[in-house]
Amino acid sequence: AEDMNAAIGLYIRAAEKGERAAQCLLGECYQDGRGVDCDERKAQEWFEKAAQQGSGAALDRLAYIYYNGKGVKEDRSRAIGYYEKAIAAGNLSAAENLAMIYVEQPNGAKEEYERGLELAWILMCRGQMTGPYLLGQCYAEGRGTEANAEIARAMKVLSVAAGFHAPLDDLLDGATLDPGWMCLAYERGFAAEGLDVAIVELLNDSFDVGKAA
Repeated sequence: AEDMNAAIGLYIRAAEKGERAAQCLLGECYQDGRGVDCDERKAQEWFEKAAQQGSGAALDRLAYIYYNGKGVKEDRSRAIGYYEKAIAAGNLSAAENLAMIYVEQPNGAKEEYERGLELAWILMCRGQMTGPYLLGQCYAEGRGTEANAEIARAMKVLSVAAGFHAPLDDLLDGATLDPGWMCLAYERGFAAEGLDVAIVELLNDSFDVGKAA
């Protein structure tokens, strides 16, 4: 607690001198209630100060505030504007957040699905495994591109191989698998915080791509 109090004191002094990294960190402390009482208004104020100096992290946090209506009136358009500015500043978290908003929305606009697809490719190329997970959704549902079941499956396998377990149930659905492999996959995944290559190969080899529905 003493260390956190000391850190908060340093953040405040640096933030008041105009250091944007400290302003963003102080905003996070107020938003998350770390070392200070949770105060959404103060969090927003510090994020805005840092954002005015081009902080991508602060812009990402402001986007979250407006998208979810945290202490302010919910404003999707404003939130997306902040996400795009954060992405332009090189913030991968913002790219991930906006990609998920666009790709996972039902009945989305064509241009939004296309932007979501573009961001998903960027994420994958930057080593973020939410990228192939979202690409799997795009190709499975035909969002922003033509549907392609094989590409969708390959992307989902890639994301599972990297330890992103969200698509595991989709991959196992309808696959020709001994039930024991499913249990083993989950056990190994929980133990290692990610499926190892051998398990992924076993899962992949068990799929019958040409199997009739």
